[in-house]
Amino acid sequence: MRKLNNFLIIKKSFWDFYDNLGVALLVNIVWLVLSLPIITLPFTFIGLFGVSYKIAKRDKVLLRDFFSSIKRLFKAGIFLEILFLFLFWLPFFNIVVIAPAMGKGEGLLVLLFSVFFLALFTLVSLYFFPLLLADNGFTNSFKYAIFFVRDNARFTILLLMQIFVLLFVFIISGFGIILLSGIVVTIFLQNVLQELVAKYKQDQVVDYSEYEKRSLREIFLFWKES
Repeated sequence: MRKLNNFLIIKKSFWDFYDNLGVALLVNIVWLVLSLPIITLPFTFIGLFGVSYKIAKRDKVLLRDFFSSIKRLFKAGIFLEILFLFLFWLPFFNIVVIAPAMGKGEGLLVLLFSVFFLALFTLVSLYFFPLLLADNGFTNSFKYAIFFVRDNARFTILLLMQIFVLLFVFIISGFGIILLSGIVVTIFLQNVLQELVAKYKQDQVVDYSEYEKRSLREIFLFWKES
């Protein structure tokens, strides 16, 4: 199996976003607005990953793809909603209910278990949503995501750190969290999945030749590139 090329994944993700700038910004704003109730996050993430899946595949993308993805995977969204509510209340339940009923040692162990479970779920989610939108099914997406985390633990932790850095930059930039945050991260994760699948399936090779030739000159001197 060949190694994952993180630089080319980042470069392809950047140009995928740039080539779909208008719809990407619009989708990100819609995603943020619809995510404000918090409880809607599982469904809005499905919509966001649905758009980024098509962008990473170089397909034509429209705003309606956000809503059609939610409609197509509505049952999966319900399961995710139940899991999300469980994970959302788990730390609070441990601190308020379980820990006081136990000794300090037992309560601390339960809290550490909750933190570990949340961290593991976060890592698995990096691959689960891209797999789900690639029509792998709910169960298989979880199974494959766990396998990817186990088999690429070092890369997965690096991936999570890159996302945290990216989100930090968006937050301190102010406008970035509104215009860029979700769609940029999900496009990146969709391209990571493409590279991971190519790592295990020799017949599926990601073609980076188009992206290797492109440079930032295309942005700053776009009138000469057209």
